[in-house]
Amino acid sequence: MSSSAIYVSEVPVLSTAHVCATTMDLLLSGPTETPFGMVCTYPEGCFILFVAEDTMPTETPADLADLHRWLQKQPYHWCRLDADGDIVNGLPVYDW
Repeated sequence: MSSSAIYVSEVPVLSTAHVCATTMDLLLSGPTETPFGMVCTYPEGCFILFVAEDTMPTETPADLADLHRWLQKQPYHWCRLDADGDIVNGLPVYDW
């Protein structure tokens, strides 16, 4: 049996309040491949893998662009938006 490396990824779990209700609806009902990245949904939220570019495509909602800018400053590839996730200082919070 050969030994192989296992890649373990850390994923920040942020509140769904960091996006507006319209954006969350888009994420939950839209395609899994979008111009801004990959989206994997589950009942309470979603996982997002943003594109690697410094700027988001023009059709990207402003709240997701804010989230992308925050994520670029972190050592993570994925972001999880969850109803019970953390509120992060410096990111907009939407009341819905």
